[in-house]
Amino acid sequence: MKIKIKSILIWTGATFLAALAPIFVLSATLDFMAPLPEMSVSSFLIRFFFYSGVVLPFTLLTAVVLGLPAARFCLAKRWTHWIAAVIGGALIGAVAAFPTVWFYAGFFGLQAWHSYAMFAAAVVGFGVLGALVFWGTLKLSGELTPGRPGPAVVSGEGV
Repeated sequence: MKIKIKSILIWTGATFLAALAPIFVLSATLDFMAPLPEMSVSSFLIRFFFYSGVVLPFTLLTAVVLGLPAARFCLAKRWTHWIAAVIGGALIGAVAAFPTVWFYAGFFGLQAWHSYAMFAAAVVGFGVLGALVFWGTLKLSGELTPGRPGPAVVSGEGV
């Protein structure tokens, strides 16, 4: 069995980009210091680096623990259409949002259930965004072509 370095690099890059996509959206839209219309490149970069330090570990962990096995499963089943990525991303986002919503609902009660629902919907949306970025990266790199034997591993002759 021979490991293809190019496929490993493509999948690693796609995973990292999928984890960065929600941070990019947060940096462009969410600001606790200033109103939204006061967007500048420097304020975006400051927020991007802040959210990268705070949110990136969680998005990267979710992408590696939940996203990569789901992608491998979908590839094994030949579900390589973007609709499969959207459905998978929504499910991954829901699974990722559940512990946080459950913790806060148990700790603070269900008085602010609409806040929990809005948070869960945002995380599900970020899951869909990450999955589409992941799928798009693999699609553009040619990793999802029908004739490929699979990511990262190709059986060698004489093995």
